[in-house]
Amino acid sequence: MNSFSFLPKKIINHSQGFTLIEVIVSLTLLLIFGLSFAYVLGNGMKANELNSEKIEATFLAQSELEKIRAARDLALGSIDNKFDYEIYESSTSNEDFVVSLQINPQNEHLIEVSVTVTAKNSSSPLYTTPITLMTNLFIGGEVTSE
Repeated sequence: MNSFSFLPKKIINHSQGFTLIEVIVSLTLLLIFGLSFAYVLGNGMKANELNSEKIEATFLAQSELEKIRAARDLALGSIDNKFDYEIYESSTSNEDFVVSLQINPQNEHLIEVSVTVTAKNSSSPLYTTPITLMTNLFIGGEVTSE
């Protein structure tokens, strides 16, 4: 007696292939997933480019602040122990950015230094919302405590 008697005697052959509907549905799903992936990849590349531009602008602003700090440190080590900050207020530019330096005296011993970096390219977000770094610097003189 056959121990596999519960199996059907006739096996149905399903090797006719896929129907047209199955092919269209699978291609549509592949297209949707492919376009979604391309959209996410494109947005990621745009965000990467913007962040790269922001980092470059921030480094440029930090570099300008460090130049002022270095000049201040040299001046405070000199004989007159006074930093002449008026000569540093200016605006410079390179191929991608415009750097503006603004110095506001807070009192006779303290100045506020503000460095603003704006993109030259009008399509850049940094054209309308520039990077601004600010700091206060001691500029010398004798501070008296009351």
